[in-house]
Amino acid sequence: GSGEAVLTGVTKAIKQWPGDAWYIYSLPRRPSSLTPSVAMAASSFTSDVWKMYDYDISLDDVAEPSSLEMGRGYWLKTLEDGYVALDTSTATELSDTQYIALDAGWNLIGMPFDVLYPVEHLMVQASNGSIVTLDTAEDSGLLAPVFYSYNGSSYEQCPDATFDIGSCVFYPFEGEWVHVLTACTIVMAPLPSGEYPPSA
Repeated sequence: GSGEAVLTGVTKAIKQWPGDAWYIYSLPRRPSSLTPSVAMAASSFTSDVWKMYDYDISLDDVAEPSSLEMGRGYWLKTLEDGYVALDTSTATELSDTQYIALDAGWNLIGMPFDVLYPVEHLMVQASNGSIVTLDTAEDSGLLAPVFYSYNGSSYEQCPDATFDIGSCVFYPFEGEWVHVLTACTIVMAPLPSGEYPPSA
């Protein structure tokens, strides 16, 4: 799971990260620098045991990113079990709506907020500026509202036969694939305070 922990006197946003497999990584807070080495500095991994790649849709290939973007997903592999983390004293939580531009084709998106985020809260902005729900975006031919995470060996989709869209959530530090039919923008607004998860 993810959460906060105090490690060596520093409070960190943290998530366990299994080794020796590829997973989709994203930034749930904005670190002091968006270079991958700075973003990974608070993690348990030294620079010689992890590798990160960005998917370039125009080339249909991957490359090591020189800079990370909030709301984007990246392939991350570590050679050992550990955790990914951000120092909360220098990595700031976003409080404004995030706009994630998507090209036609497969896009890797990430979770730019440090919360569990219900997928049904996502909106989509068309090229004409109109902002619509996921259902309307599907009906308008903008994107398929199905999101694919990767568990280290296979893809998991949501919604599926078991989970409807109301059961799908994005997790901090994780990312998803989404198939876009027409270039558009995912609109991800901060959740109202305390909205999710519901209080006990």
